[in-house]
Amino acid sequence: MPIYSDHPIIGTWRLTSFTERNLDTGAIGYPFGETAKALVIYEPNGYVATIFTRSDRQQPLAPQATDQEAMDLYWSMIAFAGRYELSGKRLIYRPEINRSGGERYALAFFCDSHIDWPIAAVPTCVGPNAPPKYPTTYYTDYMARYQQRTYDLLAAENRNAAE
Repeated sequence: MPIYSDHPIIGTWRLTSFTERNLDTGAIGYPFGETAKALVIYEPNGYVATIFTRSDRQQPLAPQATDQEAMDLYWSMIAFAGRYELSGKRLIYRPEINRSGGERYALAFFCDSHIDWPIAAVPTCVGPNAPPKYPTTYYTDYMARYQQRTYDLLAAENRNAAE
């Protein structure tokens, strides 16, 4: 679907809250701190840029970060950019730079940031001869696995893969 310059999504959006709820206990958590920061910029040409940072993110003390400072900086932010499109009520991201080197489809969770929001394949991308690659899951479960897989730099399998 083409994006028009007067579409309400066009512009710069600032994060107002970022919480997660433990589905077993009901406890509310703040994965990036209670005052996490984020900006999302949607352009009418179909490009998007996003950055999330922890509320307590610290700059390095010197121009060259120490190893620990670099790790702390890495763990304290999420950033991506690429193309996006609207499909019905869904916002689909197509990051242009990613680990697999291929196109990826993702839903913008911040638009429907309920922690119990189901995450499923886009209906127009599946069918009898094209089943979903992954089963339906929920936002909290997905983000917990994503954060562990993506940002757990100290896990043995991640250390070995990087070497």
